[in-house]
Amino acid sequence: MDKESNIAINISPYVKSMGKIVMNHYSKYKNLIYIPQDQNSLERMIWGEKAADTYKNTLIPIHINHPIFLENKVRYFVDPTTWIDYLKDMDFSFGTRIHGNITSLLAGTPAMVFAHDSRTLELARYFEIPHKLQREIRPDVDAAELYEEADFTKFNNGHAKRFDAYISFLDKNGIDHIYQKQQKFDFDKEIKNISFPKALEVANSASVYDLINRTGWLKARNDNEINKMKKKIAGLEKIIKNGDVNYEDKNVCLKRVEELLTEIEPLLKKVNEPRMASFIKMFKDKFKK
Repeated sequence: MDKESNIAINISPYVKSMGKIVMNHYSKYKNLIYIPQDQNSLERMIWGEKAADTYKNTLIPIHINHPIFLENKVRYFVDPTTWIDYLKDMDFSFGTRIHGNITSLLAGTPAMVFAHDSRTLELARYFEIPHKLQREIRPDVDAAELYEEADFTKFNNGHAKRFDAYISFLDKNGIDHIYQKQQKFDFDKEIKNISFPKALEVANSASVYDLINRTGWLKARNDNEINKMKKKIAGLEKIIKNGDVNYEDKNVCLKRVEELLTEIEPLLKKVNEPRMASFIKMFKDKFKK
């Protein structure tokens, strides 16, 4: 590996020790790409930063003023097929996300897992994926060094046994799957006939067409959240109107409704929802006299 190598890094934003590691690789490898997997990063890439977060300054790429965002070195995948295809062109992948590195292995690209918690460590050990404990990794660790250390002998030798254990579990529990002898469904062929969405790029690098689409996504997301809240409110509204709440249950009901109101208030500021606003007033009048 050299400075021209294509490297993918994945990060759990709450693992602060990854800050110096990502900046070290940003400065060394011009083809470094960050592939986030958290919803906050997705929202940040789709419609930008919240006003309160605009001037954040952290080594972890969790704000759009981070150099990795400014230089459009971020790709977010919403489907595993395009994710795998993208990683086929990478030379190496590493970081704290177990699924990000498994995706790399599915693409045939070497990967190294940084085990920062017991879940990640357990999975890496079971599948015998090359890994290191996060607490033992130096801030100046180099991807080239990790690449040389990655030994896939155990991973490859144990894969057939692990696969057989998985298939046996499915068969034992009567779960149909594509590897059954009588199964004629060609999954890979069907997947190739589907057009999947491309990777998302940072908003300031997106086309006008993409930005228009993203506005539609935002509206649809808010509409969906509002509909879910309506259903919750309708159930509580029915209880209150019918007088089915006895003295012992009232405090429980009150607490739950207050929790819902806290969730709903931000949405009410974005949309005109008179029925929900009317219910909030009715609730306050009924229980807070």
